[in-house]
Amino acid sequence: RSDAPAALVIGYVASLRLGGDEGLATAREVYDPLLRLVRRYRLSREQEHYLNTSLPAKIRGWGLADRLAKAAVDQWSPNMAQAGALTLSREYDHYRDLVDTALAHSGRTRIKGALLDPDLPIDVRVRIERKLEPSSKKIWWF
Repeated sequence: RSDAPAALVIGYVASLRLGGDEGLATAREVYDPLLRLVRRYRLSREQEHYLNTSLPAKIRGWGLADRLAKAAVDQWSPNMAQAGALTLSREYDHYRDLVDTALAHSGRTRIKGALLDPDLPIDVRVRIERKLEPSSKKIWWF
């Protein structure tokens, strides 16, 4: 049995507790692999329980993946010239959820400001720009 899932769980919890730039850098390393495990139900009950109980109590969501995205956006909220949590992922399903969560919780103005961050991955930038377009211009699959 591999200890990799446990290391990812502990790494993500530690990154949230650390916060700031150091926590964000750590979260970038563990977020995508952890989300893949969560979405494929590859965590043990103990690991899932530890992760759930380690997230801030104010973080609510339908599932663990949703709660992880909300915790990231809460900890590293996008703002003017800093994308924060929006730099955590390069996987479509993961960054889509981060962008949608940030838009719902941070608002359009803060998301627009995140576009100024040079560290924002191009795919995430495209997703944000599409979400900010007027509805008449949106392509249905974005």
